[in-house]
Amino acid sequence: MKIATRPEGILEQQKRLLLSLRSTREKIPQVTMNLKTLSSGFGQKLARLECIEKIEKICAAENYADFYEAVVEIFELDAVAFRADVGVFRNLVNLSDQATVLLTMKSYIDDAIIPEEKADLAKSEDFIRDKLDLESFLADISELEEVKKQFEEFKRRYGPLYQIHHRDYYAKVRKAREQLNSIAGKVDTIVNMNTLNLNLPASKAEYYELLARMKECGLPDPVPVDTSSICRGCRLTLIEKHDVNEVNSLVKKVDENLKLGMNRLADVVTRPILDLDKEKKLEELMKTIKSGDSTRFVKVLTNSLIEHLMKLSEECNIETIRVSFSKFAKKYAIVEEDHVEEVVKAFREVLLKEVENAKRGKPDRKIRIALGE
Repeated sequence: MKIATRPEGILEQQKRLLLSLRSTREKIPQVTMNLKTLSSGFGQKLARLECIEKIEKICAAENYADFYEAVVEIFELDAVAFRADVGVFRNLVNLSDQATVLLTMKSYIDDAIIPEEKADLAKSEDFIRDKLDLESFLADISELEEVKKQFEEFKRRYGPLYQIHHRDYYAKVRKAREQLNSIAGKVDTIVNMNTLNLNLPASKAEYYELLARMKECGLPDPVPVDTSSICRGCRLTLIEKHDVNEVNSLVKKVDENLKLGMNRLADVVTRPILDLDKEKKLEELMKTIKSGDSTRFVKVLTNSLIEHLMKLSEECNIETIRVSFSKFAKKYAIVEEDHVEEVVKAFREVLLKEVENAKRGKPDRKIRIALGE
């Protein structure tokens, strides 16, 4: 303000001062909150925040006399100290005004994980991260302008890379889901076949766990990367890769287990059972097994056909029991050639014991053993 000598001029200056104090006082709560958020978001403690409390007391003045009294009480007529705190307060306000920009830059850089092969981009990211220092901006807020330019250049290079990665990653996920959906019937068929005690390796839990992980993002491509370096919907990073082999491995395993089941079922459906099948319900099943058409097999082997086969087995007085080979294998994991006969004898005893247990109370029952893991 200009120096005033006339009474009306002095009164006008005092009025302007009080209006300025009121305006500043109204800003302080927001400034304080912004600075706390910045300090927390950056993990950096700001120095000289105590000057805000001093300025707030001064700004509480309702008239010029109160203002003068507050300045004297706090600064003891030390004009240099007063000017210094006012200067720091202005810098804090300037820093507070840039809180949204700074926090956006900080979170953007923190979330952007750069692949090793993108060394130049990683170098640019490290430069920006090193420059994001609140005390430096507090001392000279103009330094932020250069960091902003570097940040915008980083986004210009990073954004398209991320958008392409996001698009391609979920294209592979969709393909994986299609593969998994195509074997859903086979997985269920294997489980159903085990009701016949075929002792097949079941992959149902593994299947549904993998299917659950093949979750799509839900946001359309290209995803926005202007204010966030990762998709806000799925938070996919630039270094995450879709494991194609995991899905292919499961598909292969399910196909192999289904083929194994078809072969075991062919052994189960013996001539006595076929002779009892007066309605020839098993005829199509046997043709399908013989052809090796697993897709057709899944459609043919219905729950009602399984029940029919179980009924025929009951009429033939045949019971299939499961025997786990894995327990025996653990006991005899390594066998010297001199002990082969010993192991064969032991395994024979295991099988005979299982048969004995199965025939207990039903001595005329024919027992069929299904070996499995």
